[in-house]
Amino acid sequence: MTQSKKLRQDNDSNKKESLEQTNNSLTSDEKQASAHKSNHPSDIAISKFKYDQAKIANIIAAIAVTVSIFLAIFTYSLFKQTSTQTKAANKAAAASVTADSIANNNYNLSDSIYKVTDTANKRTLSETKRYDDNFLAAQEKAFNENKKDADVRELRDKKSFEESKKQFEIENRPFLQLVNIRVDTITHGKPITITYYFYNYGRFPAKVISVNTQVEYGITNDYPASKEVESPYNTKTNFYIANGISQQLSCVGRDTLPKNFVDSYNSGKISLFMYGYCEFINPITSKKFLYKFKNRINTKPFFTEDAQRNEVIEEK
Repeated sequence: MTQSKKLRQDNDSNKKESLEQTNNSLTSDEKQASAHKSNHPSDIAISKFKYDQAKIANIIAAIAVTVSIFLAIFTYSLFKQTSTQTKAANKAAAASVTADSIANNNYNLSDSIYKVTDTANKRTLSETKRYDDNFLAAQEKAFNENKKDADVRELRDKKSFEESKKQFEIENRPFLQLVNIRVDTITHGKPITITYYFYNYGRFPAKVISVNTQVEYGITNDYPASKEVESPYNTKTNFYIANGISQQLSCVGRDTLPKNFVDSYNSGKISLFMYGYCEFINPITSKKFLYKFKNRINTKPFFTEDAQRNEVIEEK
């Protein structure tokens, strides 16, 4: 603002000096014209013409100076405005650069925060997963150990139950044995008759399905050692023997006895062998049993009987 005022003052001073020079010049010319007029009267018109031309030239010069001053002022104003705009643009550019720098710094900061957060999240996720995996592994291990212990206990309990059940069944099942064999009839001309009993030593009654018996004679103790009942003399089926009770049965031969057989038996030369089997069921558990027996009967030196086979088999 100070420079613009000084420039206007300089232009006004120059204009004043130019006008003074013009007036001085005009005065000099007028003096010369007056002198010339006195000397040359024909030169008055010429002097006036030159005066007019000089005046016009001065006016034009003044106008040019004014235009120059105006152009100078306008140029200075444009320069000032351009300078201001340039400064504003520079400031805007600097502000833009600063904003870009701030934005870039913010981006870098955000990226750093994101990376730190992402790393922390990944670490947290990894730790969480590792904790979950360890927890699940521990849970699975504990479950497997508990399951193993439960399986062991279940197996032990099942085995104990089966053993207890088996022991209970053994202690309470029906158990038949052949007792009190007696030869009722061994006389020439009559069939042999033997009376015997089945005694139930068990705690449950026995349902007898069938009893098959047969009588043979022989000299040796082993006869007939491996012979099974093929054509029994007597068969009886479907009856019950209560626990602690004996059931009487009899075995009657098919043919009459010859005299030499009776004499040999009475003298102790031969022995009688009664063998057979008895099928019975435990009515409580419906389990089936097979009782196999073979007994030898002697008369000399006194009447005796001994069991050569006596076994109870649980049928599957």
